[in-house]
Amino acid sequence: MKKKLVILLISQIIIFYAAYVNQFPEGYFFTGGDCVQYFNFERVFAAFKYTWFDLTDGNGLALQYFSYNIYYYFFDFLSKLFFPSYSEQGFLYFYLFFMSSFWSFFISVSFFAKGVETIDRVIFSFLYTFNLYTLSLFCYTWGYTPFALSYVTFPIIMGCTYRFFLDTERVNVKVLWILSIACFLQNIPNGNLPFFISLNLFVFCFIVLIFLFNYRSLKISTFVKHLFLFYTVFILCMLWSVLPQIPEMIYLIKDFKASSSYFDLKAWVLWLSVPFSDLFFLTQNIANFADKVSSLVYFSIVFFLVPFLIFLIRKTSKTAIIFCLLLIFNIFLTNKGKGILDKDTIWFIFNNPVLSSIRNYEKTLIFFPFILLMFTFTNLGSDIKKYRWTLLVMLFCTFISVYPFFSGGILEKHAFVLDDVKKNYKTSEYSYLVKMPTEYLELAQNMNLQRGDFKLLSAPYSVINSFSWVNYPKWKVVSLDPTLQLFNNPIVQMNAPLAFGNWVYGELWNKQEKTQSLWLLELASLMNVNYIIYHKDVRVDFYKKTKAKMYYYESIKQINKLQENDYFILYEINNVLPRIYSAKTVLISDKDKELLPQILLIDTPQQSAVFFEEHNNNKTPYVKNITGKVKKSILYYNDNEQSDTYNYTSLYEYNIASPPIIEYKRINPAKYRVKLHFVKGAFPLVFSDTYRTAWELSYITTKQQKISHDNIQLLKNGYKLLNGNAKNQATLDEVLMYIDKGLLSTIGDGDEITKIQKKWLNQKQVSVNKETYYYDFISKELSGTIQNNNMVNGNLFETLFCGSVFNNSCLKINSKNHLKANGFSNAWLIEPDDICKGDSTFCIKNADGSYDMELILEYSPQKLYYITFIISIATVLVALGFYVKSKRMRGITS
Repeated sequence: MKKKLVILLISQIIIFYAAYVNQFPEGYFFTGGDCVQYFNFERVFAAFKYTWFDLTDGNGLALQYFSYNIYYYFFDFLSKLFFPSYSEQGFLYFYLFFMSSFWSFFISVSFFAKGVETIDRVIFSFLYTFNLYTLSLFCYTWGYTPFALSYVTFPIIMGCTYRFFLDTERVNVKVLWILSIACFLQNIPNGNLPFFISLNLFVFCFIVLIFLFNYRSLKISTFVKHLFLFYTVFILCMLWSVLPQIPEMIYLIKDFKASSSYFDLKAWVLWLSVPFSDLFFLTQNIANFADKVSSLVYFSIVFFLVPFLIFLIRKTSKTAIIFCLLLIFNIFLTNKGKGILDKDTIWFIFNNPVLSSIRNYEKTLIFFPFILLMFTFTNLGSDIKKYRWTLLVMLFCTFISVYPFFSGGILEKHAFVLDDVKKNYKTSEYSYLVKMPTEYLELAQNMNLQRGDFKLLSAPYSVINSFSWVNYPKWKVVSLDPTLQLFNNPIVQMNAPLAFGNWVYGELWNKQEKTQSLWLLELASLMNVNYIIYHKDVRVDFYKKTKAKMYYYESIKQINKLQENDYFILYEINNVLPRIYSAKTVLISDKDKELLPQILLIDTPQQSAVFFEEHNNNKTPYVKNITGKVKKSILYYNDNEQSDTYNYTSLYEYNIASPPIIEYKRINPAKYRVKLHFVKGAFPLVFSDTYRTAWELSYITTKQQKISHDNIQLLKNGYKLLNGNAKNQATLDEVLMYIDKGLLSTIGDGDEITKIQKKWLNQKQVSVNKETYYYDFISKELSGTIQNNNMVNGNLFETLFCGSVFNNSCLKINSKNHLKANGFSNAWLIEPDDICKGDSTFCIKNADGSYDMELILEYSPQKLYYITFIISIATVLVALGFYVKSKRMRGITS
């Protein structure tokens, strides 16, 4: 026993050491490619709790990171407990991955064989923790993300699967409980759904192979019973990350088929295939490793060769053959037949929703080391002690191939982005380790004081290497924009125009002359953009090509310069539309969104909505039927500035007689409460987040609300302009005027509210001021809209089963009324004549014959998330209950 503890203690010291020597240098944090180190956890949690995500794209992304919140809660807890700076968080990325990978494999061994000596389990666990694949995770980017957790959960899930189906005498409830925990944690990487699909493929094939190789000893009825129980736990525990993503997956499949997506799926599948020879080294490009690290990485070939040498020289087991077949399956999914099959054949095989979803080699290569090691382990069987020296040589050679883990400074010396000659994070042109300029920290600190619901625009377009990445040579950034997490308000990025599909409007804007480019400010207004962060730290040619436009806009009083430094210029746009507004004018074109710049350059009223017939599946005639007077014009345009050939479109303009006043509250990124005042006729309600069919608008039962005289008196005594909000917040006199006109439904209860203001100091946020107030933010009226943060949040499920016998207090607006507006956003046609008939509980009739109405705007998968999260937690608890009960029963029996 003492010897076992010593071996385990030494193993943990090695892991701690490997993590310690690789922590980031003081003052630096990680950002590279698609992965950014999140250190502003307050902002991250505000975004990661919801299925609609506005952190990396200001117009909103569906289901991007909501399942990662558990991962970052854990990081936040440990960071607050031990590590005050974001550079020291680098230790956590290494330590948590090394430690959890080691113990995951160490535990999984017990599911496949009993009585394996500790030293042998430790050798295999070290091989699983430190190999060329795991080195690639940290030399590139994936080791610093939640995706790597699939590497941790896979051994436990496969071990539980093996043990559960081979325990034929009884249902092993202990294994089911352990499986439930592993599957619940698998939800974290499942935020990228292809990991779930890939995992399912391997688990299903594993179960089929177990049955085929053991069917003589398995009763069919018992196997079916086990299969039902297994998949009940497996699916229910992963329900909360998977089910909410289904609506978005269906939408994206349609998007790909319609060629509306920015990405070329066929090219992506072929590009992300790993050459067969590189799989011998557990990596996607061994030559790149040899170049970036050293030729010692070629020692990793023993990791692949030893298992097959053992397989050839000894009689193998059924389980080893199973893992051999899984290995072949893994090789095929990762290689895709590259170098063997022609491109058309590969595309024929992978042109389906399942296999095309795992187009990236990372989704299958991540399982390769475990399958290969288990092929070795099950090959050795009871002779594992006899081959210990072979395993030690294998471990020694593997450790040599991944020596950077133990020499330290992986990102400082061996990151793939480093210059081939200089190979130093300080001297190379770009680096995965960067220092955040204090100018960005100070800008965010000031901007975050504002409570208005607006967006910022990041300009100019500056893509060099990959769609959505930024390149800031002044501080060596080549990744998703790491500054986004600093700001409470969403930032729309020219480099990532995801809301517009395959139309890259920033690229067009970069090319145009200054007078041709004014449409950008109109588009920014439609996107609810109030400020432009114009980056001077992009590559110099992008700056030189576009700066004249910004000076021109400033000279004609379209924008105002607020701040300038070496890294950016901050501009304010003079004309901006609110996040939710009622359109005064409707424009309808029979073309597509690429025509938007030409339409916005004509004399278009600001409070307008543009509908393209190609976007709306023949819904636009319905718009024509409910709107006012029409004016038809012909708009001539050319598709190519180098050509003299012009095309034309018929442009219809409709005027809305009397749009209502809108009062709303942004409860969270996935839910808004909207109050319509003085609705007199049909009109389009526009919501400037990315169009998705899963956005739903529902009428809810409303009652006449009148703010009492006593509340008004309390308001007069307690209302104040909040710090940093004097420009956009309504004054007391304006609020009283709103109340008098009936434009506010509530001002709250006057309860005390406390807001802690923070700033960045020594790489951490510290409290600098506590502001106390009694009435939350109420905006000035902007284009007929008032933002009122005093409105109630309501309950989570107030629109669940909307319009059914279970919930008649709300009514969902018909999907035919939901259209895509302005080339990217959501719009609904509100028709009071239909909903306000008779004694409708959804409308309040005013003295002038108009109506007040209340609506809930929400992204529907959010409700699925709440429900499925409860189900998944309950499944884990039920599995635990059965395990405790069975253990107690065995105790009584014995």
